[in-house]
Amino acid sequence: MKTDPETGHEHATDPGIDLSYRPDTYWPDDPAYELLISRIKGKKRREMARALHQQCDIPNLLIFLHRETLPESERSAWGRIHPSFMGGEYLSSLLQGEVEIACISLASTTADQISVRARPEDGWIHYSVADEYAQEPFAMAIPKSRKPLTLKRMIEQINSTEDAAGDLYSGLVRTFWYGCKDGGLPIEEIARFVDVDSAFYPELADWFGGFFEEWVRESYDEDALEEDGYFSDSDSDDD
Repeated sequence: MKTDPETGHEHATDPGIDLSYRPDTYWPDDPAYELLISRIKGKKRREMARALHQQCDIPNLLIFLHRETLPESERSAWGRIHPSFMGGEYLSSLLQGEVEIACISLASTTADQISVRARPEDGWIHYSVADEYAQEPFAMAIPKSRKPLTLKRMIEQINSTEDAAGDLYSGLVRTFWYGCKDGGLPIEEIARFVDVDSAFYPELADWFGGFFEEWVRESYDEDALEEDGYFSDSDSDDD
């Protein structure tokens, strides 16, 4: 694990990922489809809308899937199909002008979602986090900026932001890795438990994939890794 000499924050290093990448804006005049569907709260509805978009034009998609927020009656009925269908449906609504710049999805029973958001005000971009449980504002690592964050700073935002209660003591991703490890989950299941996605940072998911590998090597001793066998396939390729 490398440490950033400027911020002191740990980060994974991959020469193929441009940490200096910065979106031109979070509010493009002609937003791409991924940005449009990022306003859909429900993870399952968002996934279905994305799948249908590959087969037909946007006007032909089901109105139900593209609603940002479902009425309570429809939300309850949707959740009765399967608990995971509730994922994201209980997030707070986006404010006027606010956009989701990253989403953290958990493979919990109800597919809980954490939404990282940006909102323009008084010449600044203000950042916030919403999840489906917290009542108090999150303590943002970077509360505001003049320009959109670089990928490097976006990673810092995710890894250093904490909730008011202090439960997310290792940021919005690692906290859940540690929790899964303490709960005895196999490494392969931990790898699938947290998914990071962004319509603005195409390489964010890949970065966290590499970060997870580094976290595993630092968090488990050699005997535990050998017993789990998580790296056995990749190690055998090097022989």
